[in-house]
Amino acid sequence: MMIGVGIGVGAWRRVAAAVPPAPAMLTLDALPRDGLVLDTGAAAGRDAAVLGLSGTGTPGRVVQGRARSLDDGGASSTPWADIATIDAGGDWSGALSCPRRTSWLAAEVRIRDNPAVGAQSAERFGAGHVIAIWGQSEWDRMLNPFFDGTAKAGVTHPGDVTHIYHGRSLSGSHAGTGAAGVRAVTVDAATAATADCTSAMIAMANTLSAARPGEKFAVLWQTLSGTSWEAAADDAIATRRWIDDRAVHDHAVPDGSGRVGAVIHSWFAAPGSLAEHYGAAAVPFFLGVDLSGAAVAVPGTITHTGGSYHADHTCAELYDYAHARLVPFGPHGFIEPADLDSATTLRGGGTAVRLANKQAAARSWRDTAALPALAGYFTPATFNATAVKLGHDDGAGGWTDHTHPDGGSDDGLPRLARFTALAALEGMGLAGWASPVFDNAAWQADGAYAEIWSSAGPITTNRIAGGLPPLGATFPHWTEVAGWQIDGVPAARAEIVAGRVRIYPNDGAFTDATVLSFGEGGGTGAIEWPEDARNALWRDLPLVDVGAPTVEGLPLRTLPDAALLASTVPGAAKFATTEAGPWFGSGAAGATIPAGTRQMTWYAKGRVDAFAGGTRSLFHVTGAKMDLQVLSNGALRYSLTDTAGQQVAQTTTPAGTITLGVSYEFLLAFDLAAGWLRLFVDGVQVGASAAFATTGEMDPARNMRLLHRISGDTPAGEWERLAIWIGQASADGALPGAAPHHEVTGPAATANADAWRQGAAA
Repeated sequence: MMIGVGIGVGAWRRVAAAVPPAPAMLTLDALPRDGLVLDTGAAAGRDAAVLGLSGTGTPGRVVQGRARSLDDGGASSTPWADIATIDAGGDWSGALSCPRRTSWLAAEVRIRDNPAVGAQSAERFGAGHVIAIWGQSEWDRMLNPFFDGTAKAGVTHPGDVTHIYHGRSLSGSHAGTGAAGVRAVTVDAATAATADCTSAMIAMANTLSAARPGEKFAVLWQTLSGTSWEAAADDAIATRRWIDDRAVHDHAVPDGSGRVGAVIHSWFAAPGSLAEHYGAAAVPFFLGVDLSGAAVAVPGTITHTGGSYHADHTCAELYDYAHARLVPFGPHGFIEPADLDSATTLRGGGTAVRLANKQAAARSWRDTAALPALAGYFTPATFNATAVKLGHDDGAGGWTDHTHPDGGSDDGLPRLARFTALAALEGMGLAGWASPVFDNAAWQADGAYAEIWSSAGPITTNRIAGGLPPLGATFPHWTEVAGWQIDGVPAARAEIVAGRVRIYPNDGAFTDATVLSFGEGGGTGAIEWPEDARNALWRDLPLVDVGAPTVEGLPLRTLPDAALLASTVPGAAKFATTEAGPWFGSGAAGATIPAGTRQMTWYAKGRVDAFAGGTRSLFHVTGAKMDLQVLSNGALRYSLTDTAGQQVAQTTTPAGTITLGVSYEFLLAFDLAAGWLRLFVDGVQVGASAAFATTGEMDPARNMRLLHRISGDTPAGEWERLAIWIGQASADGALPGAAPHHEVTGPAATANADAWRQGAAA
């Protein structure tokens, strides 16, 4: 139909009628699944989840989107925002940004210039938190009903926490490899009534929700019993398949964005044997870089300070570390099925290697997380989950399964699950607390006692908080607070006084050389087997109630700063050494061993600080005629060769003969005429040569050295006295009565002025 339109007086023009535009159309593709949880980046200091959307519609139209809140009638919906323009083919895709919400959300889209045309997802999503837990059996058992003998708690926030794991965890087999084996269990009343939801899974969910009520969590379980990360990384190792770990991740993060918020583990059972090399070996797997921050090549061989392993994969394939952070949880507690003299020494001598390795690994991981080259990857260090029940009664008067938290007690697997949740929350910056540490110390000037405390709050224990009776006096270390050692020996009297740990000497008085330590070895203080386990010594480990929910307190971080704990009791003057010096040699004064020397006594009073690899020298005669060296594992190596070139002694004492960082009196004496050599530590003989025939004398052309053998092996430490006696050999460890041939004493000014001094000044 044509319509006449007037354009002037007496003039007309015929024009076509306007054609109505074609109706606008818009569709929204389904979300990957209902209940998808997106991470909002809390660990990286952010607060926005990103949801990828797509669909079809009328070309050229602008698509707007928002997150519509479902639990509050839309009250916390996000504003409408432009997210895409529909292309010429009728397709569109875009990203919807949504700050953290406690409500479940639906994705809603519309045409900007025709808001009546729109669509809404049938599937819900949450803008919350995604946490990945890596490890082996300690965490893997939390998923398995076979190990779940604990009464289940009620679910406090149904539907807010989903556990995503692989079915391999239940059988140890690879049936259902990859995506076919992935399971997702949302914790609510219905699932809690089934075997699919264990007491530990409920405990973790209740803890997360108690700290962040209403917020949505997805917990990814990258766990499998009896495995290390080398197995996860290497496709040729069949005990653990990357395809399974990848499938768990992809189920939780189906868009491939890598947006997991926190990666956490306490994976120290199998890999703990790496000891001081732990950090160097772990970082390439978890971060895809080495300790310098340089990317590692995969597939390829990852070489680190303690060895190497092949890697076809690293976690850098999974995580975007511009968004994710690695939480340095540190080792949980470990106990040894043997009687011990100390946290790392077997009863009667020898090193408890497994526990010594755990201690070294703990230090390594903490030091690694603080490396400047890795800034931005790690959160601050958290506590150690030491106050947990390990093992259970075997029904025959013994104790069994000590390497695992007890599945039949709320103090075992569920307690570790709570601690894991709290450490993750703290690492993500979602907690109103910080891990408690021992950060204050005061010593009585007369050495009567020392007090150690935390600025986080008053010290307590699980036993005290629960109103339980003390253990009693069956063993000296059954004191009110477990885990403390004095000069490498368990403290026999550690009490809580006004919220502080007060530690008394095991005998006599503390001195300026006394060394206190906490949480060494396995971090549990357990040295009597099985009595400590049967009587729940873990209940006496120190805690601070920092306000963390579902627990009575958080364990104090193990291995506090040695400088903080250093004795302030007045004592003899000392001087400090570094690996650059000072050291002391007779050659500086143009002197050598006097001709005819057959008897000598060498003495040092002081400490050797911890070091990695190699040896550090205490006593030496040039030409390798005599040596006493300290190894990094606490062993002592000594040798003696006479002027005829006969080596009459060459022996290494057991690892752990001394504890690095603790002060001792070292005495080595020999008598070439009588045919013996003996080594004493604190007056106790720890080494000796076999009897040998008279062999002549010491080579008179050689120099004597204290704290030095070759460049770089001077020990870092602190020293009160160094001395050499010539013509006298102490057969019983007592100092000779005569004046020494040469001695060095503190303070630093005196040591620096010594005629034998070489290297850097004290």
